[in-house]
Amino acid sequence: MSENQKTEVFIDGITSMRLMAGVVRIDFGELSRPPMEGEAPEFSGKLRLFMPLDGFLRSLGSMQSMVEKLKSEGVLKAKDPAAPIDADSQGSA
Repeated sequence: MSENQKTEVFIDGITSMRLMAGVVRIDFGELSRPPMEGEAPEFSGKLRLFMPLDGFLRSLGSMQSMVEKLKSEGVLKAKDPAAPIDADSQGSA
C-alpha cells in the first residue's frame, strides 16, 4: 500500500475497550442483525485498534470537540451524559 492510500472501514460501534501496558485496545463491531424493539443490538467483531494512551486521549479530545460542534449546529440535543443516545436525541440531518 502506498503512503497516500488509506484503509476505510465502516463500523457500527465499539464493542469493548481496555488498557494493557499503556496501550488502549478498542474492539469495533458491526451489527449482526437489526435489533427488534426492546432488544439490545448484537455486534460481531470487525476490527481491533491499538493506541498508545496519549494518542487515545488526543483522540478523545477530538471526539468531544465534534460532539460540541454537533450540539451547537443542532444536530444533537444536549442531554444527560449518562443517558443513551437514541433517535429522539438527534435532530434531522
